[in-house]
Amino acid sequence: MKSGFINPARTQEEASLLGWKNLFMTIWREIFTLVKANLCFLLFSIPVVTMPAALCALHGVCVDAVRGRECKVMRSFLHTIKSQFLQSWAVFLLLGLLEFISVYGAWFYFTHCNGNWLLILMGLFMSGAAVITYLMLSYCYTMLARVDLALGKVLKNSFLLTFLNLKFSICSGVITIAITAFCILFWLRVFPLLLLCAFSLAAYFATYFSLFGLQKYVLTEEL
Repeated sequence: MKSGFINPARTQEEASLLGWKNLFMTIWREIFTLVKANLCFLLFSIPVVTMPAALCALHGVCVDAVRGRECKVMRSFLHTIKSQFLQSWAVFLLLGLLEFISVYGAWFYFTHCNGNWLLILMGLFMSGAAVITYLMLSYCYTMLARVDLALGKVLKNSFLLTFLNLKFSICSGVITIAITAFCILFWLRVFPLLLLCAFSLAAYFATYFSLFGLQKYVLTEEL
């Protein structure tokens, strides 16, 4: 599969496959696949060391669900964990480190600015870096799961797509944060939802919006 930031011609049929209507129709059609993916994610996250690879596999299952392809969920998880274990950890550690540095830097500059505009600007810069790093995550794991690219290109493409696909990057980030915050605040009441589909739904929305950018700017053929 070729890659690069190109803009292939898209037919109306191809564009409708990633339309807003299909966003919710796919959830209805693939709800049992998402439930199985959620349970597999929890199962393969128990050893902890496999959690990044399990997150990558979860994004891969969501890609298959969006594309309307049959997916053997357990087999997909096993294959992804075997093939993307190191790469998924590399992405997790690198982006996690960048996120920590950015958040800590923003906190440090804002708490010590005392009206100093230079420190305020540094705080805003670090805050922007934290947001960009967070938005890159779904692109990285979606590409790792289903696109044959080197890790460096995955990171580069994820960074560029955050801006090129900005409105959908923001949609992905906001919805994912909203689902996460809701589950944290009301975890006792939504505990059954956590077991059934909360993680897979968050990954599904992130993957769905990421595919807009991938199909438009990166891929020269369909996933």
